[in-house]
Amino acid sequence: MERVSSATAAEVEDSLDAISTDQSGRSGKKRAKVWAYVDSEIVDGIEKAVCKYCKLQLSSVSGKGTTHLNRHIGYYCHHIPQEDRDRFLATLKNKSDRDNSVFDPVVFRGLIAKYFLSAEVAFRKADDPAWKEMINYCQPSFNVVGRQTVRADCLILYEEEKLQLHQKITKLKSHVSLTADLWSSNQNLGYLGVTAHYIDEEFELHKKIIAFKQISFPHNSFAVQDLICQPMTGQRMFESDEEDDD
Repeated sequence: MERVSSATAAEVEDSLDAISTDQSGRSGKKRAKVWAYVDSEIVDGIEKAVCKYCKLQLSSVSGKGTTHLNRHIGYYCHHIPQEDRDRFLATLKNKSDRDNSVFDPVVFRGLIAKYFLSAEVAFRKADDPAWKEMINYCQPSFNVVGRQTVRADCLILYEEEKLQLHQKITKLKSHVSLTADLWSSNQNLGYLGVTAHYIDEEFELHKKIIAFKQISFPHNSFAVQDLICQPMTGQRMFESDEEDDD
């Protein structure tokens, strides 16, 4: 797969400054900045937003906003240099920007979910009165979400990461090696973790955990084999085109 790499920082800035008219014909309205990084394409009769850099296909529904596109470009598309991603995020946060940017509660919810995941915070902490007090002080207009909403937002982030990994692995020209780690908890429950190791087109070694599940007793070779095969067959990572056509 050929990666889009010709877009320089200056070209991106020019694209961000370009003024376009939306589909409803209203003039003078700027298009969202993220469209400098993604294209709108029709895939199987459905409009999709396709990243120019990694070719990830994301939903594109008119009137539903571009928060998920901003999140992908700013945080998850590693084909874009970190410096360019930081610059993109800075344009979203710049209050003097000509778009008159305002606080986006959806973006804020995504950041909360990312914090809960990276810091391994229990979902119940979202209902802590002290947490709610802090959020209300920082942004009084934000309707503080509870643990169920935080959990749902975390699952959205997980599905985005899984889809991106799936598309990346299926397009690799190199082999993918799997390793499995088996251990027991203090409750004598067995767990198996499956890690995929691969080298990308830039010859960088990556390792991603693709499965972490409890393994049934006895912990024999058949049980281990079943758990190793599940993430591959469930995500259709290593199936051929002939099988996809079926």
